[in-house]
Amino acid sequence: VTNFADHKVDTRFVLRSQLPTGLAQIWVDEAIGDNRIVVYEGAAGQLNVDAANNLLKDGCLDGVDIVVCQNEIPLDTTLHFLRVAHEGGKITMFNVAPARGSLPDACLGYVSVLVVNESEASQISGVEVSCVQSATSAATALQRRGARTVVVTLGAQGCVLLEEGVAEPEVLACPKVEKVVDTSGAGDCWVGCFAYYLSVGKSMKECCRRAGEIASVSVREKGTQASYPA
Repeated sequence: VTNFADHKVDTRFVLRSQLPTGLAQIWVDEAIGDNRIVVYEGAAGQLNVDAANNLLKDGCLDGVDIVVCQNEIPLDTTLHFLRVAHEGGKITMFNVAPARGSLPDACLGYVSVLVVNESEASQISGVEVSCVQSATSAATALQRRGARTVVVTLGAQGCVLLEEGVAEPEVLACPKVEKVVDTSGAGDCWVGCFAYYLSVGKSMKECCRRAGEIASVSVREKGTQASYPA
């Protein structure tokens, strides 16, 4: 919480729990920078729908234009936030990380922008994603189920953007990184940058391009938040 405050993040709606804060154990392959992460949800697993309603009553979404959800709290709570935000006319982003199997179609109907990586796209779309072509197929399947715009991130291959109202998908490259040190947190970096640039009026394509550029910087250093460029 102190770190958030130091970076001017509003911490008024942080809840306290008797359980420890969630913890992620990260293993990094030093040869190529890829990672494996095991997550203990801890206090995050206690954020139920009742607690969410209390936060909403206290005004946690007041004045908010974009609501970003991930998959580290109970899914029922995430769906509740997405529904309330969607019905309130806000832009909703759902980064399904970590993936925990399939998602109900009703959930996707509340999502303005769905962001998934290869493994997440594979789990929730039923299409095994291993390349740009299969990522496009997965994005198409997810859009048909209700998500308006779908982005499948592909690491060094960039991303596939299937935007609402645009017939053809965009394949957007990211800068080549000569030496990848640690990919941990690169997805979070990408999502945060995309949301920021969307909030200042950039196009979906430009948001993807800039998010890819900044995330490519983050993989050149060890760590998660510490690797993000200022």
